[in-house]
Amino acid sequence: MIKKDVKQLDDVFNKSIGCPVTFFNKKIGGKWKLTIIYYLVNNKLRFGQLSYYISDLSRKVLTENLKEMEKDGLIIRTQYNEVPIRVEYSLTQASKDLFPLFQELTNWMNKYSKNLKIVDCPIIKRNLQNK
Repeated sequence: MIKKDVKQLDDVFNKSIGCPVTFFNKKIGGKWKLTIIYYLVNNKLRFGQLSYYISDLSRKVLTENLKEMEKDGLIIRTQYNEVPIRVEYSLTQASKDLFPLFQELTNWMNKYSKNLKIVDCPIIKRNLQNK
């Protein structure tokens, strides 16, 4: 009986892949991907720079996230044929297309949080400048 219920839950989850929220969580979910996008908004950054800016993130986890994001088409990894090898990361158009969503999140935050205001957010600034 319990195995049947678990099987049904698995079937429901597998069918929910078409859900936009599930898709978003699979691509952008996790603790660090939005933070990485945040730092790449106005910059091409090298691995060491990203590691410096996101000091709470281990180099191993940063590497894993960057590989996943490149595979998912969220960032571009550009490797230059120099000695030592230089690699830069930048945003793809898919990541840039998230900026209106960030603006909506800002609007939602401002509406429901009385004490918080956006102080400095390059994603929002860039989105407003492009209008």
